[in-house]
Amino acid sequence: MVEIPKISSQLAFLPRPHFSFLQIIIYKLALYSFTMYNSLMKKIVVDKKFNNKKLIDFILYSFPTLGINTIYKALRKKDIRINGKKVSENQTIFENDEVLIYISDNVLFSNQLSIVFEDEN
Repeated sequence: MVEIPKISSQLAFLPRPHFSFLQIIIYKLALYSFTMYNSLMKKIVVDKKFNNKKLIDFILYSFPTLGINTIYKALRKKDIRINGKKVSENQTIFENDEVLIYISDNVLFSNQLSIVFEDEN
């Protein structure tokens, strides 16, 4: 007599077989991009010092190694949100505003250039 293998509980989350291969790949990519996007988010609350100031000044103060071109690129791509709303320009921020920045940690916390070559002069 042939035994039928039992389905493991680990396979219970997989989609049903009537889905096409392409639908499964798209589903997995959507899950991956969603978790990747959220893991790169930094949340900063504006304090009294930056009340009625510009957004770029606040971001440059919070991340001093970040370049201004990177900030403008993030604004163009709408990777910066204020109180959950996407912004595409330099806006005035107020006290207790929540600024969400979706830029990778490599860019946000990058160190200054190190000396590659130095001669005696």
